[in-house]
Amino acid sequence: MITEYPILDRLTGGFGKGALITLVGGSLVGRSIFALNIVRNQMDLEIAPITAFMTAEQSAEVAQQTLLKMVVDEGKVERIKAETVFVDIVKCCTDLDSLCQKIVLLVRVQKVEVVIIDSFHFLPFIEDYAYDKQPNISRRLKFLARELGITIIVTSRTNYQPSERSGMAGKRPQLSDLEYMGDLNYFSDVVLGMTRPEMYGVDVDAEGSCLKGIIQVEILKSRKSIGELISYHIDPDKGLIEEKKLLDKRNWF
Repeated sequence: MITEYPILDRLTGGFGKGALITLVGGSLVGRSIFALNIVRNQMDLEIAPITAFMTAEQSAEVAQQTLLKMVVDEGKVERIKAETVFVDIVKCCTDLDSLCQKIVLLVRVQKVEVVIIDSFHFLPFIEDYAYDKQPNISRRLKFLARELGITIIVTSRTNYQPSERSGMAGKRPQLSDLEYMGDLNYFSDVVLGMTRPEMYGVDVDAEGSCLKGIIQVEILKSRKSIGELISYHIDPDKGLIEEKKLLDKRNWF
């Protein structure tokens, strides 16, 4: 699939079938909204993949309303209702087996091609897995994506390490910040690290441009390119995220 964010698609080659994708960032950085914007962007395509948005934090109803709020075109509203399935994980998945069975059912019965697991760190059963067994979760998801020929996108928070690192560069997620969460850093095909500079008191960049409402997305892992930083702007009212530009590394903090 393509995200319909041209720079991101060019640098990663899109999110392929059989791939596990991870969006990682701290609290309130916009992981869920970014994932919902990818769903919204699919409505610009003539033929969009049927997507299941499985949430482990907010309710399925809230997630659907958040997505619909981004759309004004009535035709796209109807397409979202017809081509997007919203699932409350807490209500139907008590363990890893039931989550995997639900995904298989969505693919075989409702022809879902893209599965988004929002707030991986809030999966109701994740605490049942000891640290050394958590990789079983991401491993199963990766193998399931490959077996079913679908794309699985996971959103997850980082561990505590970014808050302890100094400087804006230190606040940006690193692959190692995912090690505590089932080795998503190892099993994911693409990892995108998300940061909002204004949350750390950084209001302008090196060029003097305002950073209010800016989300920076760094490609931490992909087969095509890594270490690139892309700037996005979020509309605080509608939640729409617009891709702005690829940042010059010389102006990184």
